[in-house]
Amino acid sequence: MLSDYQRAVLTELGVMCWQTQDAAQNKRSQHAPKLSDVAGTAPKHLQSNSQVTKANALEKLNQLKQVQERVSYKDKIIFQCEKIEPAPAVLNDILLALEMDNHAVVYLTAEQTKLAKDYALLWSMQHNAIEFSSNTLSTPPINELRDPVFKKTLWQLLQKVAEKKS
Repeated sequence: MLSDYQRAVLTELGVMCWQTQDAAQNKRSQHAPKLSDVAGTAPKHLQSNSQVTKANALEKLNQLKQVQERVSYKDKIIFQCEKIEPAPAVLNDILLALEMDNHAVVYLTAEQTKLAKDYALLWSMQHNAIEFSSNTLSTPPINELRDPVFKKTLWQLLQKVAEKKS
């Protein structure tokens, strides 16, 4: 039998939760409203069970999302990619061009970066475009940075960033 939380997660993912008819009847009889509680209102069990469950599931998931706290990565560089061992020289060259070669590096997933704050640089290596805005550098994956077109675009962007800092 699924807990309310598990049912909420599955419902949020669009998975229908089925239960035996006996279990559904037992659950309804346990939670049946008293006649004094429903004076003049429609019984709750007449409402669509899936609508009530879905609303409860969404509410619980929203509460869980709000509870998560943001994590501070003060003066650290966040790489949003798989850990790269050994680090290619181009990574160090780019950090040197941004004058961030002395900062600690942390590898995080996309979900973890959503909770990150106070970082020196977030480098997302998952896009096909090369962009830099508000301490976020977006580039293609590191193996694609060997392409001369991407390299040229990246170095031109880094020059503009360095000029703005000066």
